[in-house]
Amino acid sequence: MLLPMLAPILIPVPAMQATDAAGPQLSIYADNLIVRVATEKYQVPVTQAERPILSLAFRRDNAWAVWDDRGLTVRVGNQVASYGLAEIAVSPRIFSRDEILRTVAEKRNTRATALAGARRVGTKAYFVPRWLDAKGNPWLEALVEIDFRQAKPKPKLLARIPGVSLATKPIERQLEANADTLWLLIQQSAVTDAAKTGALRTPASLTRWSYPLKGGSPATTVLVRNATDTRLWGTTTDRWITGRREGRSYAAKLLADGSLSTFAESREPLRWLLRDDVPVAIVEGGASGLRVISPTTGARSASIPLSEIRAVGPYVVCYGPAQKPTRAVLVDPSTGARLADWRQDRLQ
Repeated sequence: MLLPMLAPILIPVPAMQATDAAGPQLSIYADNLIVRVATEKYQVPVTQAERPILSLAFRRDNAWAVWDDRGLTVRVGNQVASYGLAEIAVSPRIFSRDEILRTVAEKRNTRATALAGARRVGTKAYFVPRWLDAKGNPWLEALVEIDFRQAKPKPKLLARIPGVSLATKPIERQLEANADTLWLLIQQSAVTDAAKTGALRTPASLTRWSYPLKGGSPATTVLVRNATDTRLWGTTTDRWITGRREGRSYAAKLLADGSLSTFAESREPLRWLLRDDVPVAIVEGGASGLRVISPTTGARSASIPLSEIRAVGPYVVCYGPAQKPTRAVLVDPSTGARLADWRQDRLQ
């Protein structure tokens, strides 16, 4: 007996969803921001303390000039001498008699304890020490020279800085050399000066101060008048600046000719986001939300309601809160496009 053949029963099976491995993926794992794009992987710690500069040193043969926690130290062979430079703080070369008497009467700190920058040019090293008051504000900065050609090199006062640098840390690299000229960005107050009051009044002028090494007098060029909240970003000769002028924030680059090239302006705070001293983005906003602005294309992202931001490879990650973040957003800084989101409570 032949049984009739039954038609096969076809059960529909849903197609498997393939993961787009080429699309950017964002995650936070073990306190690291991790971005994966195809076979590439980028990661940086969520929090990373900035490593302070602990010393700057220059050498010629067996002679050294070093700035560290001792101040300025000169060593030739086995002979070592450290200098607090207290004599400069009461030098009649740069202060009037009344100013010196006031410094003594107010018991101002006469020992230089910080450094705005240093450079070596030829056989000489140049330092810009800073004298700080009891509140940590600079009341004096000066240019000092060490000549390695001397048998016993000693600090030589060249000039008083007519204002204060943008330095905020104990040791910085803000002194620059261009051909036969040293230069430094400083803030100058039109109302008073730091030597008379112990503090710089704001607003002040953002000024480029230059010192010729082959004769001539120091010169100043005003870059921004009535400047406030001025900050210098980066440690290389490419100087990136943010600040406020005429009630608006600006982000700019200091060009070789001493002028400023403005990249962005806003009513909200602006800051540069750098990776290895190269700008990745301009950040607009603050604790209530951030926008990412491209310094090359001008593209601007939508507001992202997060407070923290880091450069991760060629991308930007906004996240929050600062400790133990629960949310993060990946942004392409060149276009402002939002590429990926991450939440702690989302199944990974």
